[in-house]
Amino acid sequence: MRIAIDGRTIVHGRSGVGTYAHRIVSGLLRRDQRNEYFLFLSAPWPELEAPNLRKFVIERSDRMIRNRWWENVRLPRYLARHEVDVYFSPAYALPVRPRFIRPGSTRFVVTIHDVITDILPETFTVRMRVWQALFNRNAVALADRIIVDSESTKRDLLRLYGPTPQPVCVVPLSVGDEYVREMDPVNLQRVRARYALPQSFVLFVGTIEPRKNITGLARAYQRLPEELRRRFPLVICGAVGWHAEPILSELKSLNVSDSIRCVGFAAHEDLPALYSLASVFVYPSLYEGFGYPPLEAMACGVPVITSNTSSLPEVVGDAGIMVDPRDDAALATSIQRVLEDHDLQTTLSRKGLERAARFRWQTTADQTLAILESAGRQNSAAAR
Repeated sequence: MRIAIDGRTIVHGRSGVGTYAHRIVSGLLRRDQRNEYFLFLSAPWPELEAPNLRKFVIERSDRMIRNRWWENVRLPRYLARHEVDVYFSPAYALPVRPRFIRPGSTRFVVTIHDVITDILPETFTVRMRVWQALFNRNAVALADRIIVDSESTKRDLLRLYGPTPQPVCVVPLSVGDEYVREMDPVNLQRVRARYALPQSFVLFVGTIEPRKNITGLARAYQRLPEELRRRFPLVICGAVGWHAEPILSELKSLNVSDSIRCVGFAAHEDLPALYSLASVFVYPSLYEGFGYPPLEAMACGVPVITSNTSSLPEVVGDAGIMVDPRDDAALATSIQRVLEDHDLQTTLSRKGLERAARFRWQTTADQTLAILESAGRQNSAAAR
């Protein structure tokens, strides 16, 4: 079977979707020697190598028109010419109308990570809302299999887009093997110095954008007793995203005691040590299709407080404390409780490690491969 994969999001400094694409491809290549793979990349990626892999670097461009030209003209021609059985898009985008492909000659599998732009449109730019709606609706119309990251996303997808003729398959994401409790004092000190971290702190990791509810976290944090805020500053780690200016402005106005520190984007290799240094990890996001950071924090043995909404209960289970992200008082109470209760910290750390161990990328890759091969068998049956 010939399987083509859109790997354009696999780049240095990759986002959550890029991390997903990279790890899925790596897992497929480690596990599967039966099928032939064609991987489209926007930049060379030497670490991805296998005897059954052919890589193609396409012109990388941030211009929307050029990207759509590749998806809708060049890609369908390539799939037809090489008689590709299954095309897998890990990041929403499929050809709008595959007019260069014989009917039934290539099956399409797509991952729809979330439908947040439909649920919380005010937290995105107009451009993102328009494009995401187009991508999602086209994917639902065209795909032979749809993969989602959580039962929560599946429910919302079916509620918003209606019953789909194709299967919607839940394949949970996973935590990378590099996310373990960092014990090396030299590396811990290096990361502490690099980000000017205090001895003890409350940690948030995520892009600074409205959906992450960072101002809600800051308001809740300011409800803590002054003595706790002195001992445990709030460290906000993440790149600046869309609609960030009002968030940064409110953070500045709330930070009357200089106990809230924004340290910017953290390098991927620094994250395990960053999590390991924290006293508690707090992630009060309004909505997540899955939510990597709480899982990464649990894998590093950090007590986790997160939202009781969307997919986050599926990820954290009973291994963390879950609260209404819009209830500042409840969030503050939970943070104070964890910071003051050593036994609770120990329990949450143990449960988090056990919970995170269930989410392995090889399992995610195996489940994805089964879906791709199922679509390919459908293609073979249609050809007979």
